[in-house]
Amino acid sequence: MELAARLGRRTTPGDGVESLAFSPDGTTLYAGGPHVPLQRYVVDPGRAIERVCARAGTELTREQWRT
Repeated sequence: MELAARLGRRTTPGDGVESLAFSPDGTTLYAGGPHVPLQRYVVDPGRAIERVCARAGTELTREQWRT
């Protein structure tokens, strides 16, 4: 299985990504390239849950997480 299939695909504006780096604490992935603005992706499940709930404007129930 190719790496992109295992990790999932994420598109970025502009050309292809040429550089990837993790934050020192390992919870954020940074991606960029010569013609791609620096992109930041949360890869920490705890922080991702907080961000999803913040966008939803409320804490989500277990049932809501499944839908």
